[in-house]
Amino acid sequence: MTDKPADAPTAVTVCQTTCDTVDERLIRLIKNERFLCDLLQTYPYSNNGELHLPSVEQVQNVLDLHFGKAMQLTLLRGDDVKLPLVVPITARVVDLRRIVQRKVTSYLKEIHEYRSSGSPHPDTSTKEQLLLSNPQGYTEPSHETQLSLLFTSPEFISWRSVWKTKVLALIAPQGCEAGRMKFSILCKLDEINKRLLEDYNVRSGAVITFVNRLRRK
Repeated sequence: MTDKPADAPTAVTVCQTTCDTVDERLIRLIKNERFLCDLLQTYPYSNNGELHLPSVEQVQNVLDLHFGKAMQLTLLRGDDVKLPLVVPITARVVDLRRIVQRKVTSYLKEIHEYRSSGSPHPDTSTKEQLLLSNPQGYTEPSHETQLSLLFTSPEFISWRSVWKTKVLALIAPQGCEAGRMKFSILCKLDEINKRLLEDYNVRSGAVITFVNRLRRK
């Protein structure tokens, strides 16, 4: 009975060593795979510059895009931030909404990780130090947007309320330049059970954004 407390740290050490070994092998495998090597990121808030393994969803998205099972869209937020979306070609509007929710929530969580990591304030950071310009496809927002995003918590977003007042809309790419929010709405994606490709002609490279939902009398 007296040996068990002494064995506990050893078991933890063995487990950690095994996990590190598996991570190293996975990193080596992904590095040598031409379709996946770009997924390895060096996050600005990582002090030792270590590589982080991509998520299962990121790997699956890359494979689906390569084999033509998915299309890549761009979500234009109202603060000039552009977020890349990977959507199955058979997706419906309701599926797109879920993807948008996950992407926006993930983006805001990364902003909070950046803030809690003790990195320099965006006022004094270089462009390479900004999480907002990481290689995941996010575009760098304006200085005012950077400051506002640092105080935006994903915990306070009620998506149920969002979808009561907003709908996603397909817009013309010409209106997506930085600082220009006057865009042409091609169609509103307001029928949640309709398919993006077949019913709304949403194709890879399309740009979507949030617009006000029209009230029906």
